[in-house]
Amino acid sequence: FFTESMLESGFAVITNHNIARDEISNFYQAWEHFFVHEKPEEFLAKGEDQAGYFSEEKAETAKGNTAQDLKEYFQYWPGTKVPPHLIWMLWLQENTASSIWHRIDRPFPEYLSQEHTLLRVLRYPPMKGPIKPGATRAAAHEDINLITMLPAADEPGLELKSKSTGEWFPLAAPA
Repeated sequence: FFTESMLESGFAVITNHNIARDEISNFYQAWEHFFVHEKPEEFLAKGEDQAGYFSEEKAETAKGNTAQDLKEYFQYWPGTKVPPHLIWMLWLQENTASSIWHRIDRPFPEYLSQEHTLLRVLRYPPMKGPIKPGATRAAAHEDINLITMLPAADEPGLELKSKSTGEWFPLAAPA
């Protein structure tokens, strides 16, 4: 089912995994703390590598849109200075069946290089003040990466586009 889902939409929901709810909750809490109470500006993205923290004012504008996305994020490339709670790409490698990695075009460890790996932790802060016309949290887009991992959703809004029909449909994350 996992492979079929990935082929149909490029997305799969994994349930009954062995990651404790507390670990997921701690992940969210650690990053929320980073964005709200720590000093993310100490990790500001600099230079052409686009690694580091992007404030709401520096967030991207989705391809084909004119209004900037209403989010902030931390973007990681190997070798980037990171907060200490960024470890799950290695967990993914260690806990995924090797039969899945054999279906990609190169060994998984090769993706963990500056050339192939981008990890982005997104935060959609509470809305403040008037919103620019056309602005959205994240406009419709394709993820062009090997893996986009969403540990869980705490708000509705995620939609997937079927590769076969082109239709968008809402996705509710399991509780």
